[in-house]
Amino acid sequence: MKIVSTSSKSIICNSYAVMNNLKKRMPEYKNFKIAYNGFDFPKTSECEPALKKIKQCIKDISEFKIVIVGTISPGKGHEDAIHALSHLINRGFKVRLSIVGTGRGERIQNLKTLANALSISAQIDFEGFKKDVKEMYTNSAITLICSRCEAFGRTAVESLSFQTPVIGTRSGGLQEIIQHGVNGLLYSHGDHEMLADCIASLLTDTDLYFRLIQNSRKSVIERFSMDSYTSNIQDCIDSIL
Repeated sequence: MKIVSTSSKSIICNSYAVMNNLKKRMPEYKNFKIAYNGFDFPKTSECEPALKKIKQCIKDISEFKIVIVGTISPGKGHEDAIHALSHLINRGFKVRLSIVGTGRGERIQNLKTLANALSISAQIDFEGFKKDVKEMYTNSAITLICSRCEAFGRTAVESLSFQTPVIGTRSGGLQEIIQHGVNGLLYSHGDHEMLADCIASLLTDTDLYFRLIQNSRKSVIERFSMDSYTSNIQDCIDSIL
């Protein structure tokens, strides 16, 4: 894989995970800098109050809705979500998985074949691309990020900004966004039962769910704001000049 030249004055990375990966490939290079991606966050008025969110997505419903968002490709780990859904259904949970995103037809068919083999295809919705992220996150109890290794984790920040708890893999840049038990939960990629356990804990422990909601939005607003991003980029430019 071709990467940026060591003759560059500085290399700006959007996470420490990316920086550490580049350091392994470029051990002689020293001038790395970090600038997390910036976001224009929804206004507080666009987010459901914590107690209303719990009422609409946990307490007063007949079926829990979970969402996984992103390109449907092998590295995104959709199999983890499908296997975890099967574990939950076998435990007696009434839960539905929405798969939001596009991908190659063959890849999507492979996931549908897996769902059929597990006899849970009726509980999975392939929704394609969705423009309205507010509706997607607001109407879901939990967002899953099952990627083998995310360079950053845009979906995690988006979901947390709408106060929807996130369960992500303990790898890559997600560990810089999600603090286990504070603003989300982490599991080991490929461990379907561990993912199912994390989901079950949020669906049954209202106090934990409430705590994650209370911490979610404030945990990303300052760190990943557009103002913070532009300030970090300007600092990088100033240091070079």
